[in-house]
Amino acid sequence: MYSNTQIIGKIALVGGDEFTPKCESMDRALLDMLSPSKPRITIIPTAAAHENPSKAALNGISYFSKIRADVTQLMVLNNSEANDEKFLQPIENTDVIYFTGGDPQYLLKILSGSLFLKKVLEAISNGIYVIGSSAGAMVLGTYMWHNKWSKCLGIVKNVSVLPHHENAHPALIYEKFSKYLNQDLILLGIDSKTCAVKGTDKWEILGNGGIIIYTKDGWEKFEAGQSLPMDVTRY
Repeated sequence: MYSNTQIIGKIALVGGDEFTPKCESMDRALLDMLSPSKPRITIIPTAAAHENPSKAALNGISYFSKIRADVTQLMVLNNSEANDEKFLQPIENTDVIYFTGGDPQYLLKILSGSLFLKKVLEAISNGIYVIGSSAGAMVLGTYMWHNKWSKCLGIVKNVSVLPHHENAHPALIYEKFSKYLNQDLILLGIDSKTCAVKGTDKWEILGNGGIIIYTKDGWEKFEAGQSLPMDVTRY
């Protein structure tokens, strides 16, 4: 059991390719974990700010609208918006905050030290689900590798997420990163269209692929339907 992976509240870490048909069974299962029959989802495309954030948000709205959700977007694309109390108010009236993929360094830059981050942390402590896909998942960990190591938000402590992991070679990944791993840091290699979700008392895998846990002692693969051997502890 990897005992140092701490977490506040409800989190899902998605390996990428969000809002695609093969994610539907995974996302329906995530929505089934919520008490509202038609949950309110807020799509936040900050990581896609330099690509096509409107398309990223609209893809999420179209996708979730088809699977019994009330969906809106919150276009937090710069520091001004990330620190605007009135602009951020929708976060207080949602059941799910969904961070899309894109540029993890930019997402981290906008979130760090912002009113936006404060409201996200408050939302988590109040039981709101936060889902991060690809870049969105990466920034939720303690560290991320994106051409270099960066310290992240630490919402999921002692974890670094490697998204889009389905084509990775585990032995090569372990060789590259083993010198950084210790009892206080593990890597989660998460396949696209797959997620690690914190349930009531365990981490579970949903989706079409698997997840590889890399520790200082080696690596091990787990498939959808299995639980991950990580403690679900709180601050």
